[in-house]
Amino acid sequence: MASCLIEVGSGLSGATRSLLIVSSTINIEPCFVLPILKCAKLDGHYQMKTKVLLTGTFDAGKTTIAEILARVPGVHVIPEYARELIARGGDLWRRPEFQEMVLTEQLRREAAAELRTEDLIVCDRGTVDVACFSQLFGHPYDADLLLSGARYDLIFVFSPDDIAADHLPPHMKQARWELEEVIETLLNHAGLPYCVIKGSTKARVGQLLDRLADRPGLDGIIQAARTLIQRKN
Repeated sequence: MASCLIEVGSGLSGATRSLLIVSSTINIEPCFVLPILKCAKLDGHYQMKTKVLLTGTFDAGKTTIAEILARVPGVHVIPEYARELIARGGDLWRRPEFQEMVLTEQLRREAAAELRTEDLIVCDRGTVDVACFSQLFGHPYDADLLLSGARYDLIFVFSPDDIAADHLPPHMKQARWELEEVIETLLNHAGLPYCVIKGSTKARVGQLLDRLADRPGLDGIIQAARTLIQRKN
């Protein structure tokens, strides 16, 4: 299957979406609009992809679910870039430019993912999270970051309920719940629909797959994922 870039305004209705308009508030140059490559060309026909966002506070099970889905044929997972930056050490994560770096790399990875052949793209955090973390830390951010959430076909907010965080110090436990509140507040403010994921790992995967069942072209992926989680348990 060869992937294909469809430019905005190409006349293929529904084949593209604006990825994000980055303004000078975020201070990334140059300002641009990137098309989302939401389709792949197969035998002369365009096959739409599905892209979902896994968001929520930290230690809420997002990455665990993403790692499970990454083992399913037809799924491409974009890992959380912020984790990679934090692992390098230092206090960069406290500064506003950290979120700018995350945003730039997230855009690059999502654009690259659209050129792949997999039908389901799973983002372990996305552009919306840049706005949420900026809000949490009191850094300025562009409102378009929230509006960019509309480019994900489904948004899943992972609840910290049912997941112990005993290893976290008290101030981090407090920040964990504060971030959860920020995420849901901003999503509601932007009018972005989302599904809250709760329960055990198996229950969370099941809830996610149930919502994906309404998306076209994912039957094989969903069945493979259900088989995988049954074997795992």
